[in-house]
Parts: sequence; structure tokens; C-alpha cells
Amino acid sequence: MLRRITLQGSKTPKPIKKVIKHAALLAVIAYLGAFGYAIFATAPENLEATRISENAFLPGIVREKFNKHSSLSAFGKGLRQGFKNGNPNGYLIDALRDLGLEAASQKFAFKPLYGAPVSGETVYGILRTEKNPSVEAMVLVVPFSDKHEAVATLALTIIDYFKDQVYWARDIIFVFVPPEPVAMEAWLAAYHGFTVPTVTADVLQIRSGEIVGGYVFDFEGQYIKDVEFQFFGVNGRQPNLDLVNVAVYIAQFGLKFPSESNVLGLEYVANHRQNTESLLKSIWHQTFHEVQGAHSVFGSYGISAVTIKGKPAQNSRHGHEVYKFAIYVEALYRSFNNVLEKLHQSYFLYYLISPKQFMSVAYYMPILGCFIAALLFPALRELTRPAGYAIPASLIYNHILALGLYFLTMFVFTNPLAATITGLPAALLQKAVLLGAPIVMQLSTNLYPITTASEARVSRFVLFTEAGLLLGAVGLLTISPALLIGAIMVPLILLFTVILPTGPVFGFVAGIVAHPITLITGFVAQEPKSVPELIDAVYAPLASAVHNHIVHGSLLFPLYCLLILALAGHLAVIARFPKELLPIPPHDSDEDDASKAKKAD
Repeated sequence: MLRRITLQGSKTPKPIKKVIKHAALLAVIAYLGAFGYAIFATAPENLEATRISENAFLPGIVREKFNKHSSLSAFGKGLRQGFKNGNPNGYLIDALRDLGLEAASQKFAFKPLYGAPVSGETVYGILRTEKNPSVEAMVLVVPFSDKHEAVATLALTIIDYFKDQVYWARDIIFVFVPPEPVAMEAWLAAYHGFTVPTVTADVLQIRSGEIVGGYVFDFEGQYIKDVEFQFFGVNGRQPNLDLVNVAVYIAQFGLKFPSESNVLGLEYVANHRQNTESLLKSIWHQTFHEVQGAHSVFGSYGISAVTIKGKPAQNSRHGHEVYKFAIYVEALYRSFNNVLEKLHQSYFLYYLISPKQFMSVAYYMPILGCFIAALLFPALRELTRPAGYAIPASLIYNHILALGLYFLTMFVFTNPLAATITGLPAALLQKAVLLGAPIVMQLSTNLYPITTASEARVSRFVLFTEAGLLLGAVGLLTISPALLIGAIMVPLILLFTVILPTGPVFGFVAGIVAHPITLITGFVAQEPKSVPELIDAVYAPLASAVHNHIVHGSLLFPLYCLLILALAGHLAVIARFPKELLPIPPHDSDEDDASKAKKAD
């Protein structure tokens, strides 16, 4: 094959000519192929069964011996008295020290310019191992508030039991943290020697070794109906799948806890439609609900953590008592204690379709590959147009404006000087920047139109290649936003550049329909709302993305601001230039001339 191509000299191979001629059709087929493959990959017979890859876990092998039933009552009374006296943290620290742990607290304050301030105190204690130096640690986290009295009681009771055991191979850090994720972020940042913008926090007085992983336990009330496993993290950083599988295995086979993952229950019958819905829900929630709870911020520090959330029941007839949950905690940590090294045997990139089946990175990446291919076919066609090269001003201005908008947003949301300079209330200024500035940026594209075919050719080629590179790069960082962007962005690009005619009218329509603010409005306006309510509904997800970027290091807002808005500007400018003025690629005319010559002969 290579020899044949070489002998052809400078001639383009016939298969490439066919691809160039039918680029639009191939792009549509590739886009639809992404959904066809997704449906194929979610069939029950095509999914992988969950398994525990790290043999050292040995889940379900240990024989639980929890026997501190009386401690549940004693610690419960103490906590209630502590809340009644207005000093629950003081009671916690005293109780931890009485149990023989090293205990301390960390005060933090989060005072943003865009929301209500949050302040509180995190209490933590370290149970030191007697067998090894304190070079590694497991972590057990519980939210601490008056609503979470039961789970705090459970944690203290577990400590009372764990302190008498001699088999611990590493330290165990018990963290009683306020329910807000910023509290967990402040503690983890201080533990690792970092600081969080707009958050002030005390330096930690005591430390242990490197945290290899842990669990977050969260429930309210004295009876638990079933448990749910939550593991979505910032920027798609999920815990090692073994950590989830161990929790599911022990719940299912060890203690017979009814369980469910983020989207589907454990006992559901394998169903193709439910699997597909589970994948779609996972993509959506991992993109827009990346901060589920305390576990979501661990991934930024290279730590695997899973939240096990108990759903409350009315009484023991409809659920399980807390002591059975304590047995579950013992089984989990005794299993985790067996691990000899940091978790790495199983997957970090996966979709847990159900607690029994998952889709690994090798099976979901072809979906993204189809989206990218749908952009590469028309890019190849643009490369062969005999129109010359001229760099349009829009390519430069759109990215400069997007970069300026990003820095302006960060300035307005983090620096009080912005409101002082403008004389506007901070809330109004923030809404104007997040909602008004992108619209102004889109309107400004009318100031630098494309005027020549060579500029149009370069703009179209850059749009296709930049969008494809964007999907590939984002997919390597966090897959769910990449898949969601591809599903929405690719058809809009193909529609207003390849399928529909182009010109001033279509450019105007593209500027409105393909703008991110319009798309967000379409998602949130599913129910009738007044204009102020609609503005608030559109503003809320953008403000949440800014908050997650500032506090938790989320990349979703930079992605939106620096790339998606710039691409929307490119598309509007390109759609205004009539593509009838573009020269046809030579391979189209060559094949037409050849076919006419054959007919004449």
C-alpha cells in the first residue's frame, strides 16, 4: 500500500479524495456513531463486572468483634449535653483525649464577595499505630453539626473500640468537620501545607503521615434504611475503584445492607435502557455536581475517598440500628488496614454504571474519538481549498477578549476594589460580568468580520481543529465535560458551517443559538419563570463554577471562559461569511471532470 502511494508521486490517494469530497456526510456519520457506540457499550453483556484488583484488601475475611454498644448511649448523651451547653467542639476534644488520642482543632473562615460567609471549627484526633512509624494514615471523616449527632456518636464509639486493637498498621485520623465542603478543603490544604484563596485557616497543630485514603460517613437519625456510595470529585478525580468495590462488597455480602451507587440501586435487574440512563446521568452530575460533599475535594490531593451516606428510616422495623453500621465501619477499616501500598491496582478513570458493572476508560474513550473525528473530516476539506492563507483578526480578538473576561471575573469575585471603583453593589457587578460581558463579547464580533475567502478558509480550519483539540485535551483531564461539550458543540459547528448556508442572517442566528448563555437558559428554563427568576437561574450555575474554581481548583469555569466563549465567537464570525464565495476543493472538480469525460467517451 505504501509503495503504491509512493509511485503516485504528488497525487492525492483516491481514498483521501473520497474523504474530502464526502467530508460533511462522514462528519455526520461520525457524530451519530458516537451515540450508537454509547448504546452498544452500555449493553449489560458489554460492561465489565466490578472486581477487587488489590488482593491485600481481603474483604469479608475478618470476623467483626464490635462490642461497644453501651458507648453509643454514653457518647450520645455527652454530645447532646455539649450542644445544649453551646460547646460541642470542646466536648469532642475532651472525649478524644480521654480516649487516648492526640486531639486538636482548626478554626477557619471563608468570607467571599459573592455569597454568605462560612466559618467554623474542625476537630480531629489521631490514633497512632503501635506497630510502625507514623508514615501513613487512613482517614475517617464525619460531618459535625446538631443534625449529625448520630454519626458523630458513631465515630466516637468506633474510636473507643479501635483504640483497644493492636493490629493497626498505620495511623487513623478521625476528622469531625462542618458539613460545608470548604471546611474539608481548608483542613486538607493546611495538612499538605497549602492555602486556599479567600479562606483563612489555622495551622494544624498535629499531623500524621501521608493519607492513603479513607471514607466519609454521613447519616441522620438512629436508624438507617440503606446506604448510598458517592464518589464524584472535582475535575473528574474519582477514587480508586477498589475503594468503592470493597465498600459495596462488604455491604452486600457481609452485612446485607441494601445499597446503591450514585445513580442505580444494587439489586436492580440488568437492563440496557437503565444502563444508558445511568451513563447519561453520571456524565451530567460529574460535570455540574462535581462537589458532592467532603469526599469530592480529596482527589485534588491525590487521596481516594468515598462517602457512604445512610438514608434514614423511621424505626428498626424499616431499617438498621446504628450499631450494625458500626460493624460495617469496622469491617471496612480492617480490610483497608491490610493494604500494603497506595491504591493503584484498579481504575481511576471509569463510569460506575451500577454497583455491579462499570465502564472503563478503554470503553468510553471511543465516544470522544467519534466527536473529534466529526470535526477532523471538515478540517481536512478546508485544508485543501485553494484559497491561500490570511490570519483573520477575529481569531486573535476572540481569544484576547476571552482571556480578559476571565481575569475580569476573577478580579470582581475576589477583590473588593472592583465594587469600590465602579460604585456598584458587588452582587450586581458580578451578575453583569457573568451574564452581560459574554453577550457584549459576542456582539463585538461584528466589529472584525471576515472579508476574504483566504481569511474564511483559515478561520474554518482553525475552528474545526481547535474544537477537536479542545475535546481531546479536556477528555484527558476530565472526561464528562468533554463528552457533554462534544455532544452539544459538534452539531452546532457542523450545522452553521457545513450543513446550512452561511451569510449575515445565519451568522446572526448562530450568534444567538450557539452562545453558551442561550444554551444555559434553555436548560434552566424548563418551567415558566419570571424574568428575575430566570436571570437568577442562569446566574447560579455560572457563579457555582466560579466558586468551585476559586476554592476547589475546578477547571470548568476556565474551560467555559477561555475556550467555549472564544469558539462561540469564532462560529458567529464564520457563519456570517457566505461560503458560496469559497473556492471548491480541487478533488471535487477533478472527479466531476473525470466522470464527465468517461460519459463523453
